[in-house]
Amino acid sequence: MLITCFDTITDPRVTGRTNYELKHILLFTVLAVLSKAKSYRDIAIFIEEHFKRLKKEFKLKWERPPAHNTIRYALLGVTSEEFETSFRNHSQQIVKEKVKKGKQIKHISFDGKALCGSVDPSSDKRFIQIMSGFNVSEKIILCHYEIDEKTNEIPALQKLIQDLGLSGYFITADAMHCQKKHFK
Repeated sequence: MLITCFDTITDPRVTGRTNYELKHILLFTVLAVLSKAKSYRDIAIFIEEHFKRLKKEFKLKWERPPAHNTIRYALLGVTSEEFETSFRNHSQQIVKEKVKKGKQIKHISFDGKALCGSVDPSSDKRFIQIMSGFNVSEKIILCHYEIDEKTNEIPALQKLIQDLGLSGYFITADAMHCQKKHFK
């Protein structure tokens, strides 16, 4: 289950002074963002609207849903690297379980996207690019990787293939990745 993905993330808040477990705040934040939440207030509204169901489903002892300030404080302390690592480990664990059950993962698709609204013309900052790896047969995202501002998708894809140990897999990507040195 996705909530176990967040067990390894360090809670930056003071121990014993929190009413809400970090893993639940992270999970509910992911669910809220998937439901088009764009701010801490939107996340708090999502949790409040679904509070009874979430409380029952996850056996929470919360008296009330967290306020947007509580959510903000919890999220600001989590590093993006730790968050990404937890997702990668979770997806790799799922893949390993499928392989143990005799299912082979054969096709992984990569694509790079520019994040909407990430351009800042006043500081001459170009848009943020993300490379994503998608396991086609299992319908699971394996990873996201932020592409360095001074480069492009090509070295990012090479790094992801190496980091994820994808030797022997059928990989699809954009035409820009069809260079002779990459076929090795």
